[in-house]
Amino acid sequence: MKSSGNWKALFIVVALFLLVASLNVIVGRLAPVRFDTTEGDVFTLSEGTRAVLAKARDSGRPVTIRFYVSEDNPALGKEQREYAKRVADLLDEYRKASGNHVVVQRYVPVPNSIEEDAAILDGITPRDPIMDIERTDSLDEIDFDRRTGARDRYFFGLSVSSLQNIETIPYLDPGRETGLEYQITRAIASVIRPDKPRIGLLEGNEIMMGGQPPMMGGPSAPPWTIYRYLEKDYEMVSVPFDVKPMEPGDEDHPLADLDLLMIVHPVRINRPRSPQPGMPPMGTTTLEELSPESQYAIDQYLLRGGRILAFLDNQYMVQRFLDPYSTVLPFEQRDENPQWLKELFDLFESERLSRYSSGLDELHESWGVRLNSNNSDPVLVDPLFSRAVSYPRPINALLQREFRLVNQLRSIPDQRWTQSVVEAMRNGTAIMADFSGPTLTDDHPVTRNLSSVRMVDPGLIEGKPAPGISMQVLVRSSPKAKALPAEYVGLVLGRSRTLEEAMARLQGTQAETGRYPVAVLLEGTFKSAFEGDPSKAAEEEEDAEDTESGEAPPPAPPPPTQDSDAEEASPPPPPPPPPAPASESDGKEEAEKSDETALPATGDPNAPDATATATSPANEEDAGAGAPTAPAEDAPGPGDTVPAPQDAPGDAPIPPADAPTPSDSEPQAGMIGSSFLVAATAEQPETEDASEPVAEPADPTLGEAGAAAIAETNDATASESAKETATATEANRGTATATAGDEEEDEEDDHHLAEGEAPGSVALVSDVDMLYDFFMGDPNSEFGRRDHDNLAFVLNLIESLAGNENLMDIRGRGDTSRPFKVIDDIRAKAAAKQAVRRKEIREKMEEINQELMDVQLVLTQEGELQVQMDAERAAKIQRLERERRELQQEQRLVNRAERQEIQSAISTYKWTNMLLAPTLVVVAGFMVGIIRKSKTAAK
Repeated sequence: MKSSGNWKALFIVVALFLLVASLNVIVGRLAPVRFDTTEGDVFTLSEGTRAVLAKARDSGRPVTIRFYVSEDNPALGKEQREYAKRVADLLDEYRKASGNHVVVQRYVPVPNSIEEDAAILDGITPRDPIMDIERTDSLDEIDFDRRTGARDRYFFGLSVSSLQNIETIPYLDPGRETGLEYQITRAIASVIRPDKPRIGLLEGNEIMMGGQPPMMGGPSAPPWTIYRYLEKDYEMVSVPFDVKPMEPGDEDHPLADLDLLMIVHPVRINRPRSPQPGMPPMGTTTLEELSPESQYAIDQYLLRGGRILAFLDNQYMVQRFLDPYSTVLPFEQRDENPQWLKELFDLFESERLSRYSSGLDELHESWGVRLNSNNSDPVLVDPLFSRAVSYPRPINALLQREFRLVNQLRSIPDQRWTQSVVEAMRNGTAIMADFSGPTLTDDHPVTRNLSSVRMVDPGLIEGKPAPGISMQVLVRSSPKAKALPAEYVGLVLGRSRTLEEAMARLQGTQAETGRYPVAVLLEGTFKSAFEGDPSKAAEEEEDAEDTESGEAPPPAPPPPTQDSDAEEASPPPPPPPPPAPASESDGKEEAEKSDETALPATGDPNAPDATATATSPANEEDAGAGAPTAPAEDAPGPGDTVPAPQDAPGDAPIPPADAPTPSDSEPQAGMIGSSFLVAATAEQPETEDASEPVAEPADPTLGEAGAAAIAETNDATASESAKETATATEANRGTATATAGDEEEDEEDDHHLAEGEAPGSVALVSDVDMLYDFFMGDPNSEFGRRDHDNLAFVLNLIESLAGNENLMDIRGRGDTSRPFKVIDDIRAKAAAKQAVRRKEIREKMEEINQELMDVQLVLTQEGELQVQMDAERAAKIQRLERERRELQQEQRLVNRAERQEIQSAISTYKWTNMLLAPTLVVVAGFMVGIIRKSKTAAK
C-alpha cells in the first residue's frame, strides 16, 4: 500500500512537469510575451530601434541580416560562443519587431565552402585566435593550449544589406556588447536611406580634422577619428575658408544642399615660407579670421533654414602645444637682465601667435551669445571637475624648424640656462575638465545617456539669446567654477613647480563663481547680422572712390541705327575751303565767343560725369588755334582742341549758320524726360549762347562761285551734323535704358535676407581640443579607448541636427555584465592605503628620469637634442640608474603588499559567504532540536 502511494506521488510530479513544459511551449508560440527585469532593460529593443524598423517597413526596401559564426571551429572561444547566443537572440528580436520585414539568415562558414566565400564577399574579416589572447606579463596566466593550439581562423560577424547598399560589422567583439544594438540599428538606417546627408566642413589650415596632404616633403596627416566615423554615414563636403555668399539656384556652391555646416576653429595661420630649400623662412606669422563676406555667407545659409555646429575655442590647447613660443620662460623680464635674455624675450614675444582663440564675431551679436569676454579669452577652472595636466612636446621636431630659436639658444653663455629654457619648452600644460553627473542635462537626448564629456581649457558661453531664439544648455560647469584670463592661467601653470601647486593657486584666485555653459543649442528664427551683402558694399565703395578720383568706366558703344549702313556707304563730305583771313578784331570776338561756348575740360572737378579721353596728334593738327578750350591743370592749353567724344567718330565739322537748333522740348544728350542719367560723353553746361551757331565770316575774294561752293559744303555739313546729333541722341537713350535696366537687375540680384525665412539651429561648443584624437579616442581601437563619451557626444549632436535622431536613444545602452561592487571596494581601499607611498616613489622616479635626460641630452648645432657621453656624465648616469632600480624594487614591494591585502580580503569574503549558509543551517537545526526536546520533556 505504501509502495503504491510512492508511485502515485511520482506520477503526479512527472505529470505536473510535462504540463508546465507544454504550457510554456504553447504560450511561447501563441502569445510571445517576455518580461525584462534587468537594470536598464538591456534585453529590450529601444524606442529608437523600433522607430528605425518602422521606417524600414514603410520604405518597402527589403532588409537582410546575414550572421556568420564558425560554430564548428575549435578556435572559437567560450566567450565568443556565449556571446553568439545573445547576438542570435537580439537578431530574433529585430525580426519580430519588424513584422518579419527584416530577414535574418545564419551561416556557418567552413574552409573552402560557399558560406566562407559569401562571408568574404560581405566583408567579414577572418579572425586569428592569437588576437583573442589577453595580453599579460606573466606566462602562467595565459592559456597554453589556446596559445599553442590550432591557428585556424574563424568568422564571427554580420552584414546588413538592402538592394545595392550593404553595411558590415567585421567582428562582433564581446567586450563591446553595449554598442551592439546601436551598430545594427545604424546599419539598418544606413542601407534603407537612398542618399547620405551632406555635411560641410569649414576649418582652418593647420591641424585639420579632415587630414592634410604632405607639404614641403613632410609626412601627411591622416583624418581624425571623428572624421572617419562621419565618412561612414555622411557625405563630407569641404567648404573653402574664403567661401562667398550663395546666390539662389547656384547648385555648385559649397553651401548648396547641405544638411549641416560644421565649423571647426575658423582661423587660418599664414606662416612664412622658405624662399628656397635650405634657407630659413622669411617674414612673420599672421592670423587670418573669416572675412565679413564669408561670415555673411554663413549668416544667409542659417537664415534659409540651415543648421550649424560650431566648435570654437578661447584657448586652443593643441595649437598652443605645437607652438614652442607659447612657453612661459622660467625667467622674469627685468631691465637688469643680460642682453641675451632680453633678445630671447623679444624673440618669444615677436614669434608667438597673437592668440589661440577663434570665434564668429560678426554673428555672435545677432545671436545674443558670445565666447570671448572683453578680449580676455577666459578659461573655466572648476574645482569639482577640472585638473591640471602636462604632456611632453615633440621638442626635437619643433626645434628643427625654428632656426632663430636654435641660434638664440646657442648664444646663451651657460649651458645650464639653455637646459632650463629647453626644459620649460619640453612640456605643455593645460586645464582638463571631465564634466559628468549634474553638469550634463537630462532634458535633451544629446546628453541624456552620457556619462562624461572631456574638454581641455574650456571657455564659457555668455549672454542671452536674441528675441525669437531659444537656448538649451547641454553642458555646464558646477556652481564653484571660475572664469580666469587665459594669460593668467598659462602663467600660473608655467611658473608652478607641480601641477597640484598650480591648481591650488588657481582655485585660490579671487574671482566670481557661477554655473557657466560650455555647450548650448540655439533654435528659432534668426535675424541677419548684416544690413546687406558686404561684398557689394565694398564694390560700391570702390566705384565711389573711382568716381571721386575722376576715373569713370569706359563708355559703352552706341547702338546701331537704321542709317548707319547708309552713313558708312556715303563718301565723306569734301573739306571746306580755307577760310579767309579775318581781321584782328574779328579774331578777338571769335575767341571770346569760343570761350563762352567751350566744353568743360577733362579732369575739371566741377564738370559732372566728365570722361577722360586722350587727344590724338591728328586732332591737334586739324583743330587749329581757334578751337574752344577751357584752361585747367590737366586740360589742353590755349591753342589745343577738346577731344571728340568716343561715340562720335571723326572730328565734328563746324555747323553752318542755318543749322537747326535743338529746341528745349527735345531730349538732350544724357537726358530722358526729366531724369538725369550718366551719358557716354561729357555733359555740356548751358550758356547764354549755347544754342547759337557759330557762323563763318564771308570771304569776299571767293566770288559767287566760291560762295556757292561754301554754301553747298555748309549744307552737306549741316546734314551730316544733324545725322550725328540724331545718332548721339539715340545712343544716349540706349545708354540710359541700359542703365535703368542695370538698376532693375541690381534690385533683382539683391537676395539679402534680413530675417530667417525658415527656423534654423546653431550648436555652440566652447572647445576644439575635444575633437583631437588624443582626447577623443577610438572605442573600436584597443589602444584608443577613453573613459569618456566625447565621440558619442559629437555624434549625438550631428545626428540631432542633420542625421537620424532615433539613433541617439540607442547609443550608451546598459551593459549586460554586472561588476562586483564589493570586490571593487576592496581594491579601492587597498589602493588608497598605498597611494601616499606610491606617489612619493613616482615623484622621485620622475626627478631621476628628468635628471638623466638633462645629463645626456645636449643641444647640437643642427638644433637637435642628442646624447653625448663623457667620464663625468657616465658616473652620474650610473648613480642615477642605481637609484632608479632601487625605486623600482620598492615600487614592486608596494604593489605586492597591495595585492596580498586584496587577496586576503577577497578570501575572507569568499569563505564568509561559503560558510555562512551552512552555519545558519546548523544553528537552525540545533534550535529546532532544542525546541522539540523541550516540548517532549514538558509532555
